[in-house]
Amino acid sequence: MAEKFSSFDQMGKAMGHSKPKDEKRGAGQRGKQNFQENLKEPDFLKLDYDYVGHAEKVMRQMQNPNKYGKMSFGSLTTSKIRNILTLVNEIYNKVIISSEEKLDERIMNEIRYMKVRLVYESGREKAVAGFAQKSDIITAIDFIGDDRAKLIRYSRYLEALVAYFKFLGGNEQ
Repeated sequence: MAEKFSSFDQMGKAMGHSKPKDEKRGAGQRGKQNFQENLKEPDFLKLDYDYVGHAEKVMRQMQNPNKYGKMSFGSLTTSKIRNILTLVNEIYNKVIISSEEKLDERIMNEIRYMKVRLVYESGREKAVAGFAQKSDIITAIDFIGDDRAKLIRYSRYLEALVAYFKFLGGNEQ
């Protein structure tokens, strides 16, 4: 019988994402990073930080020459990265029309679900996992909380990542 959870925190704990730092990982972890360890707010969420320049730097670091010598993002495609942007934009569009500084519980639940989807997509596709890790898009979700400005900044950072992906010749598949 499937286990039922009353919150995302319980589900995360059951999945091993919130163990105390001193607790050893079990064999089932296979050395994967525990998303809750040593979390630090990504700089791009800070209001005085150049998130556009940061996005360019991240995307340039992700490029590698392919077998023909052309710079490439490996198997990361426009479709994969735009699907992530779509998840964020659905929430952004609801928030941008509101003038409230604090996000309501409904929106915060959507943000938590977005994190679940990003974790899932990262588990499915190595290219998405590499993108998520290098860009800090999963870690950053934990720092949005109920702050409208941080959600807007997060969305715009992700949009800048997609823009530089395309500008630098991202794959069309």
